[in-house]
Order: sequence, then C-alpha cells, then structure tokens
Amino acid sequence: MPYKDHEKYLEYQRQYHHDRYFADLDASRTDARSKYHKYKDLDALSIKHKERMENDPAYRDRTRQRKNEYNKRNLVNQKRRARLASAPVIETVERLIVAERDSWICQLCDKPIDPTATRVMDSGKLNPGYLHVDHKISLSNGGEHSYANCQASHAFCNWSKNNSD
Repeated sequence: MPYKDHEKYLEYQRQYHHDRYFADLDASRTDARSKYHKYKDLDALSIKHKERMENDPAYRDRTRQRKNEYNKRNLVNQKRRARLASAPVIETVERLIVAERDSWICQLCDKPIDPTATRVMDSGKLNPGYLHVDHKISLSNGGEHSYANCQASHAFCNWSKNNSD
C-alpha cells in the first residue's frame, strides 16, 4: 500500500479510476466523431442501403437474418431478466424507440447520447457513452417491463444508478 493513511489511499484510488473513466470517455467520443465524419452524408448512406436491399437479394436476406437474430436474442434477454425479477412483462421494449422518444437525451444526466456510439470501444472496453434502456423503477424492485417504465440513458449513468430508484 503506497499510503500509511487508509483514507488517503482510498482518495488516490477514487481519483485514479475517475481519471481512467474520463480518458476512456474522451476516446470513445473521438471514436464516435470520427465514425460520424466518415459518413458525413448519412442520407446518401441510407439511400445506398435501400438500393442494395432492393437489388441484392443475398444482402437483403443476410441483413434481415441478422436483424431477426438480434431481435430474438434481445427479446429473450428482456423476458428472462423480467422473469428472474418476478416483474410483469407488459410489452416488448425496443431500445431505438425509447431513444427516439427521449430525443437521444440521457434521462439521468440530461446530456446527449451519441447515436453512432458502439457498444465496445477500439480498446476492447465497454463504451460508457453507449445507449442503455434504464428502468425507472428497477425490475428487482418490482418495476414492470414497459415503455412507461423505461428511459434512455448512457451506459455509465445506468451502471452508476445500479438498482436504486
């Protein structure tokens, strides 16, 4: 232990982890900005995707299959978490619908959520700025799994909140 005083040591640890988090956050924002600037014309990208979906049956099938597999996994995970917490599943909640409803603003810190952020950063660490769906009343505290009980948040804000209401 570098400090004889335990309180000083704990303060050192808090500062160390705080600095590392914000370094990663800045890196993730830079990554997100570079990805956004890579595709400056998102409308053109969307048009390209639509054209390819119409003209390339193999691409269309792969894209639909990936989307269906993701949706199935996501739905299974949502229902499993609600079941384990003995929470009623009122409806299936989709992340992007919640994010659009909340205007891509984190409801816990009131800062914007980057829609281009990836779940994992290039460094291999989880991205603290990634979109999470937070339950206002957590499932473990008896909240229901519905749009009325869900809100958009950053991953870090949701992790920090834990299961508190």
